[in-house]
Amino acid sequence: MSNRLGILGSFIVGTLVGIIATRTYYKKKIDEIYEQKDAEIKSIHDEYREQVKESVKGILDGKDQKASKRSEKMFEKPDLDSYVKKIEKEEYSKKKDPKPKIYKITEEQFAFDEDEDGNGVPYDKISLYYYEDGVLADDTKTEMDNAEEVIGNYEEDEDFKAGETIYIRNEVLGIDYEILHEEGTYDEEAASRPVRVSL
Repeated sequence: MSNRLGILGSFIVGTLVGIIATRTYYKKKIDEIYEQKDAEIKSIHDEYREQVKESVKGILDGKDQKASKRSEKMFEKPDLDSYVKKIEKEEYSKKKDPKPKIYKITEEQFAFDEDEDGNGVPYDKISLYYYEDGVLADDTKTEMDNAEEVIGNYEEDEDFKAGETIYIRNEVLGIDYEILHEEGTYDEEAASRPVRVSL
């Protein structure tokens, strides 16, 4: 029994000595590699610094004409009109979004959460109510003040003018809106609601 403990103890001691020796060896090698790379980086930095100093000295002395002209151009303030013309020419100011973010969809797209290609799109659904006096309200019968921002210019739609229900998708908000026509005015609707009394 004691023989086995001696063998086991020797094995454990040998393993620990091996681990420590291996760790020391590789740590020394890694430190050498880091020192070598640091020396290389320092020499590149020093070389680059000297090149920059010579270039700046040449510009200041006027010997490097190309660099001198480049540096003068860099600090020239361009004409504002030329910028405006370039922006208009390149049409930077115009958004080139091929598909608007608010647009009309079909009843099927609304019902089955689909885009134009039949792919599934997980949009929330909200019903809005349009009253005869031109007020648009949400499903809690609260008047919407920002309707045009949320669903666009829906009143110009031919189907809407004909009194049909239309469906609008707002991709930014991730919501599909169903706009239903209601009979009567918003004020009449508000007057017909029960009054809540709190005690």
